[in-house]
Amino acid sequence: FVRRFPRELPRSAEDELRTLGREAFGPLLSRPGAWAFWWPRFERIAAWFVAEERGRRASLAESLVETGGRLVLSLPAGSFTITAVADRIDRLASGDLAITDYKTGGVPQKQEIDAAIAVQLPLEGAIAEAGGFEIAAAPVAALEYWRLGGGNPAGTRLPLSDDPGALIARVVAEIGDFIARYDDPATPYRIVPRIRWAPRFSDYAHLERREEDEDEW
Repeated sequence: FVRRFPRELPRSAEDELRTLGREAFGPLLSRPGAWAFWWPRFERIAAWFVAEERGRRASLAESLVETGGRLVLSLPAGSFTITAVADRIDRLASGDLAITDYKTGGVPQKQEIDAAIAVQLPLEGAIAEAGGFEIAAAPVAALEYWRLGGGNPAGTRLPLSDDPGALIARVVAEIGDFIARYDDPATPYRIVPRIRWAPRFSDYAHLERREEDEDEW
């Protein structure tokens, strides 16, 4: 929808978005469960999304969606390349950038962001500030999750930080330290590096030698 209407919205914006939704759902809409449960949620999301877009389009100069980028970090053991695909990057009328990540489920908790566990958006911000996406480099003024659940409310905008620049700088520094630590051959690769942030499910659990690693937790 944003790719089709990157600047001005049509009068029938909500209808246009619903049409795109029907195309995306395709044959699934013939299933009673999808029609009764998921489609009404999508319609509520569409109404919320269009209202948000109408309220902010005047402050946007351009928008990119699903754009890839990369950032090369120079570290003691050599270069390390970080790649990302940003859901959306907006250039504001001020010239600054706003980066949005859409979520249909949960969003990272503040503790995960502060502990440099959930680093996706700050790293996308670092790539953007370095000119690593298909948009000119500029300061990042906003990092936001848009949670699209379709309930009540249908959507929520969740800013990551009041100071995105400081968050980006801190995360890049911590990631650099993390990579440098694992560049050291003496650093072990733990099954669960931080037990507090252990994943609820792992595809590799059957390969984990937990008895040997638990003593180090």
